[in-house]
Amino acid sequence: MDFFEELENMALNSTNEPDCRASSEEIERWQCLFSYSYEQAIGLIEKQMNDYTRRRISNDHWDMIRTDLEAKGYNQSAYEHELERNTKRMTPVVHPKVSASHARTAYVVKLEGPLSTPEDPAQGQYPIWYFFYGTLTSSSILSQKLSLPEDETPVLLPAFVTGGKLGTWAGKYKALVDAPSDACVYGSAYKVMSKEHEETLQTYETDNYEVVQCTIFIGDKIIQGCTFRFVGVLD
Repeated sequence: MDFFEELENMALNSTNEPDCRASSEEIERWQCLFSYSYEQAIGLIEKQMNDYTRRRISNDHWDMIRTDLEAKGYNQSAYEHELERNTKRMTPVVHPKVSASHARTAYVVKLEGPLSTPEDPAQGQYPIWYFFYGTLTSSSILSQKLSLPEDETPVLLPAFVTGGKLGTWAGKYKALVDAPSDACVYGSAYKVMSKEHEETLQTYETDNYEVVQCTIFIGDKIIQGCTFRFVGVLD
């Protein structure tokens, strides 16, 4: 985080949270979501509220994902805490360029050897984890693009990657590009279940994006997966 970004975060945090005391509703929320004791919840909530230098997600990004997350009990502050818990274990997000046509081959090579967690996909098999950060973080849009049955809701998990940042192109489209290793991008992780679904997503993202390998942080798990990196010129 550079000096001007840190100043911007400090201003945003001090404006958004003038009352630095934990409400009973927020304490109960954190106890439920994170299994904290009452004392732990109070301490961590007030620590977050008083940390004016902490990294925040943008309101625009929260608006994109809030419907799904609020249904799971999160508000913006709790979601930021969920992502912050693993920042000490961050690794760079964007690995050497992988074209969409060779993404699966490169991905399989990367997974040779012991898998880090039971959540990792087996070599050469589906499902495969993807990290989404734009319109695909909406369960309704994702369901529509994959032509899922009406009674099947895609499971999107709060997640983040590092080593990248978000910009825009054509005035409205989200674009992931390279950034210093301590930069975070927040979004959702989704387990793509078939080759057909993977190819559908690649077609939806168009040739303006390339598939790259990445490390995805989901709660206390670190998972190897893929994401879409922008290859054009940002606004």
